Amino acid sequence: MDKALLIQYLGSVLAVVFMVGLAWWARIPRPTPPLDEAAARALLADDFPDINPEQVWIADNGRGAVARAGDRALVLFRLGDSYVARLVAWRDEFVGAAPWPPKGVRA
Repeated sequence: MDKALLIQYLGSVLAVVFMVGLAWWARIPRPTPPLDEAAARALLADDFPDINPEQVWIADNGRGAVARAGDRALVLFRLGDSYVARLVAWRDEFVGAAPWPPKGVRA
């Protein structure tokens, strides 16, 4: 193997190692503290400044919250290393998971 080919291989290996290291480093998430009521209200106020939630419920693990503002529900959940807020209609009926597989269905 001549010197030019060896230098080309070493350059390629170094470039691949650099790209893999950069991809690994870029995926390190920032630490996101768990939500408390004050933090949830602040995040909701940033996204929905004209809506004042009446009550806020925080998830046990601090990764999400639901707030009620009249006939609207403000949903806050963790996505990646930040929080996402959504506005949905508030319904007073129970929403539950249906059992799977449904009854009457055969494989």
